[in-house]
Amino acid sequence: MTTTPFPKTYETLEAEIRNEHIVHLKFNRPKTLNAMSIKFFEELSQFFEDLKSVPARVVVVSGNGKHFSSGLDLNDAMSNILTDDDTETDTARKAIKLMHIIEKLQNSISAADKSSVPVIAAVSGYCIGGAIDFISACDIRLCDATSKFTIKEIDIGMAADIGTLQRLPFIIGNDSFLREIAYTGRIFEGEEALKQGLVSQVFKSKEELLENAFKLAQTIADKSPVGIWGIKKTLNKNRDQIIQNGLEYIKILNMSLLKTDDMSKAVQAGFKKTTPIFPKL
Repeated sequence: MTTTPFPKTYETLEAEIRNEHIVHLKFNRPKTLNAMSIKFFEELSQFFEDLKSVPARVVVVSGNGKHFSSGLDLNDAMSNILTDDDTETDTARKAIKLMHIIEKLQNSISAADKSSVPVIAAVSGYCIGGAIDFISACDIRLCDATSKFTIKEIDIGMAADIGTLQRLPFIIGNDSFLREIAYTGRIFEGEEALKQGLVSQVFKSKEELLENAFKLAQTIADKSPVGIWGIKKTLNKNRDQIIQNGLEYIKILNMSLLKTDDMSKAVQAGFKKTTPIFPKL
């Protein structure tokens, strides 16, 4: 298969054009298990903007290394999102600043959903927290036998706020299962993800996964791009307003809830591998 360089280069992402109409986007922070830093979110938004300048008809997304993504880079987040700004003392202004940060992260993830072309997530290894947010914004989700999924946000004392809780109800038809994994943060693997409708196919290995992801991408790319655009617009239209309302709600909710002591206790307990003790609500 012939490949050509993507017009733009990034620090946290790697992109190439395959067979003219298929773009392969790879999360490219393998030393951190492709953790999502603030720079990652900025570049993800930029990629989908840059995508408009190439004749792409399908995007396949995978992770460099063994894992798709370990989710939000907690060290980066603690430095750039969750740490109080000592120069600002007003609680409301701190909350509004945090709300704008959440909105930027939401917009980055939503770029896949709003893209005019289908986006296929090819998941191998870890798909944690923010990575679930991302794949829920993709059109098609495939995985391999090594894949492990978890809505991890509850383990740092928060409700996921950049897409998971808004989009998964439209993807997973089992409300009980969705609430179970959101409330507990438990890990589930590819076969369970398939059974519950999160993914449409499971493959034995990453090699087989990518081979079939590109095969599927080529099948879609060979169809009328106008027809594919119309299908995506129509399918998304039925639930766009509900998702947007949900994103707006959690953004406003978390502008205050992310300042809870529960979060710092949960994060510290995670680092120390102890069980946090929370006061009564």
